[in-house]
Amino acid sequence: MKLWTYLDIPNWENIRDEVNTWFAQEYPNIEEVKMLTFLPNQVIFNAVPSFKLWLDENNIEVIGFGIFTFRYTETTENITENTYGGNIVHTDLANPTTYRFNIPLMNTIGSVTEFFDSPIEKAIEAANASATEDSPTRMWKFGDEGPLLDSFVLDRPAILNVKVPHRVRMTNRLPRICLTVCPANDEQLLKFL
Repeated sequence: MKLWTYLDIPNWENIRDEVNTWFAQEYPNIEEVKMLTFLPNQVIFNAVPSFKLWLDENNIEVIGFGIFTFRYTETTENITENTYGGNIVHTDLANPTTYRFNIPLMNTIGSVTEFFDSPIEKAIEAANASATEDSPTRMWKFGDEGPLLDSFVLDRPAILNVKVPHRVRMTNRLPRICLTVCPANDEQLLKFL
């Protein structure tokens, strides 16, 4: 199972610029932006019609868009922290698919997405046990990351496996912001892996 790959989206910089323009108008104070802001599909389609066209041409049905905003916090390991307790090694268990793709928006150079070999079965069991109807578990955090499997820098669009334990390690002190795209099913992205 492949952990990640860069995704060739022609003129992706235009998508980045158009989303950033919309984002700056919608959220003028970056400090008030949550770690994850879910967006209705139509917001992105209206802001970036060329992206909608690319998705349609590649038969990718999107079930969700989000803006991830990671913030740097001083730690001994220089790991990103956020309002949800820190981006330590985790899996995105609530994600309905194994793969999604991210498009860098701002300040992604100097941050590295790292994948680890950690006991996923234990994490799923613990996450399911802690979920409630009012508070479904969105991700499971690992205390021990295990051996590093692979890593990449989000300097262009990339597909990543969100079910494998991972984290974002930052060196840039500015908020790292990316657009995350969740397809309706994994088959829509497997052709790119």
